Amino acid sequence: MKLRKALTFILALVLCIGLLPMSAFAAEKKETASKPVESRAVDGAIQFSSDEPFTLRTRLHVKYWNGTIEYSYGEERWKVWNGTSTLQSRSVNGREVLYLRGFGNTVISYNLNGTWMISGNNVACKGNIENLLDYRTVAAGEHPEMGERCFRELFNRCMALTVAPELPAETLAPYCYYRMFCLCRNLLKAPELPALELKPHCYEGMFLDCSSLRKAPELNALVMEPYCYSQMFAGCTAITSVQAELPSIKLAEACYRAMFGGCAITTAPKLPATKLESCCYERMFYRCPNLVAPPALPATDLAVGCYFYMFDSCGNLTSLPALPATYLPKNCYYGMFTLCTKIMLSEEPGGAYATPYAVPFDEEASYVGNSALKYMFKGTGGTFTGTPQVNTTYYLHKSNSIVY
Repeated sequence: MKLRKALTFILALVLCIGLLPMSAFAAEKKETASKPVESRAVDGAIQFSSDEPFTLRTRLHVKYWNGTIEYSYGEERWKVWNGTSTLQSRSVNGREVLYLRGFGNTVISYNLNGTWMISGNNVACKGNIENLLDYRTVAAGEHPEMGERCFRELFNRCMALTVAPELPAETLAPYCYYRMFCLCRNLLKAPELPALELKPHCYEGMFLDCSSLRKAPELNALVMEPYCYSQMFAGCTAITSVQAELPSIKLAEACYRAMFGGCAITTAPKLPATKLESCCYERMFYRCPNLVAPPALPATDLAVGCYFYMFDSCGNLTSLPALPATYLPKNCYYGMFTLCTKIMLSEEPGGAYATPYAVPFDEEASYVGNSALKYMFKGTGGTFTGTPQVNTTYYLHKSNSIVY
């Protein structure tokens, strides 16, 4: 009897001791199960969040992506979004959130009709945008394929957007980011753009009229493609400084066309290229009200329309670049300094006009293309304005200088 009681007591004690770590483990399991869910969603998705409720829909309530997109609220359960419904944010831990991820996609928006519309205020979009294409490929440490027009105009006119997602792609596609954030007037910071292999129109108009953007990202690609940076920051009136140099020496048609038009920059980036392409610098700095000096322009091999209206309406410009080229193709200097009212030239030396300035021309080696110099100094502030003649010396006002 005593032996039986002793065995019963020992068995009960073992069971009690055994239950303690099991219950502790169960509590620990329950706690850890609730924490990583949101983290996993962020790592493998993009996260939209705000302090206030918001909605997300496609512009025409039509699916433009060519694979699958799913949505979640930080839970393990994902639902397929067919693009026809409007997604509503949900409060999680006191903040409105919505997560999206995709697989099997090479295109998300394609054109303006595929734009995503966000209603709400102060909505941040965080995470790697490539997770919309294929989150599994991203999880494997690779970049999903981007098709032509992949994210074209994705957030066009999203006034509620304040934070942009990461754009880590290294190889781009034609029109992939075309006007992606156009008219996102509350966007405060541009994402980093590490791509070195560009494609035609890839960044064209990407931040057009993003009037709250204060700094342009570094752009280090060495080989340009047609229209690759065209209008990229045009209308970004809060941008006051840009990188010291745009390093490419291999340009392409209209590659920098109107790139910084309307920006508040005071100093232009260096432009080291010596061989230009058609319209490559067209209107590049037009209406930059604070620009006081142009970059040096060392190019000797010009192209049609290469400097067309390059500094149009730069009202505080007080310096002119030396122009070493002697071959002058069509429209190369057309309207280059139009309405630069602080540039002052005279046909005669004397008084405040003393520094000689001329557009050189080698008659034996080249010709003056049609309209090459037309309106070059139209609306400037000196006694001479309008269209200069080649190999004719003019005289700069003492308030002006020459950049070599």
